[in-house]
Amino acid sequence: HQQTLSKDVDSYRSKLIRNNLHFPMQHHNRNNSNSKADAALVAMNKNHHDWKIIGLAQRTKRRRWLNLNETIAHCNAKYNSRHIACAEVNVENLSSFQNDTSYASQLPPPAYEQLVLHQSLNALIGIHGAQLTQATLLPTGSSVVELLPWAP
Repeated sequence: HQQTLSKDVDSYRSKLIRNNLHFPMQHHNRNNSNSKADAALVAMNKNHHDWKIIGLAQRTKRRRWLNLNETIAHCNAKYNSRHIACAEVNVENLSSFQNDTSYASQLPPPAYEQLVLHQSLNALIGIHGAQLTQATLLPTGSSVVELLPWAP
């Protein structure tokens, strides 16, 4: 099963990077196959191990990261050129979790999909809370940053 896990992690890493690439609009033209964006996508698919992926943990209810989309966009705009991609990590929104709507509010997502997601990351950043316990699923040598909200 280790071989299957490695393939699934490689595939998920490529997906995370592809979905979080930031290109200024003047360089990205979907109708032009010679665009810099297309060249970067080809290079990324060949070298996804050269990328660092930072997961930003989100929750659907309490302790939500309020400006997460803006944070991810800023991170990717600034760091994609250094082969760093920032991506939302919300285990409550994983595809396998969404397929079973009758139990979606009662059951956690399947463990394998959570494992693949977290094994695809090089770092995890999140608001103080239980979702950071999944840092135990990160690969050896990964980093974790816990943000503690301040309330006066």
